[in-house]
Amino acid sequence: HNGDLIHNMDLRVLVERHVASGDIATLAGVFRPGQNTLCSDTRGKLSGIHGYQGFQATDQNTRLTFSGIAVYSQTFLEFARPGVEDIKYLWTRALVAGKTIGVADCSADAWFDFGTPQGLWDAAKFAMEDAGNFRYNYNAAAGEKPYVSNEAGKVDLPEGLRNVLIYEQPPQGIPSDIRDSIVGKDFLWRINA
Repeated sequence: HNGDLIHNMDLRVLVERHVASGDIATLAGVFRPGQNTLCSDTRGKLSGIHGYQGFQATDQNTRLTFSGIAVYSQTFLEFARPGVEDIKYLWTRALVAGKTIGVADCSADAWFDFGTPQGLWDAAKFAMEDAGNFRYNYNAAAGEKPYVSNEAGKVDLPEGLRNVLIYEQPPQGIPSDIRDSIVGKDFLWRINA
C-alpha cells in the first residue's frame, strides 16, 4: 500500500479475493484514462503491462491503472532480486514463469494519489465532501461549499477564498484574491479545481 493514497476501498474484500483466487498476487486497479497500463484478460488476470517488455495488445481485454495497492503471496518474493527494482519487473517475471496475477477493478471506489499538488487537492476535496466539512474557521453563505481548508489553524482568513488549502501561514499573510491554490509558508501551488 503506497503511502501517498487516500481511498475508500475495502481492503478486507481485496485480501479475501486474493486468498480465494490462488493467484500469486492481486493488484487493485482503477480506471484513469491516459494512465491505464495494467492489461487484463477476460478472467481478470494480468496479461501484461502496456508499453512494457513483451506486451502483446492482442492479450488485452481491459486496461486499468495500478492503484498502488496489492496483496502478494509469500511465494511472490521468489521473483525479487537484491537491490532496487521496478515492481513491473517482478510482475513480468512471475507471468513468464506461468504464475497468475489477478487485477481487481476498484474503479467504483474513491481513490486519490496525493503525490502531486493536483492529487493532494483532489484528495482534500474528497475528504471535505466525505466529512461534510467545507470550512475551518471560515464564514460561508448557507449551503455554499467554498472548499477552504485552514490546516494552519489560527490563521484568520479573508472572505472570498475559494478552493484553497492552507497548510502554513505565509509570511506576507493570505491575500483575499487567492483561488484554486494550495498555500504554504514558502509556496503557492496552482491546482485545477
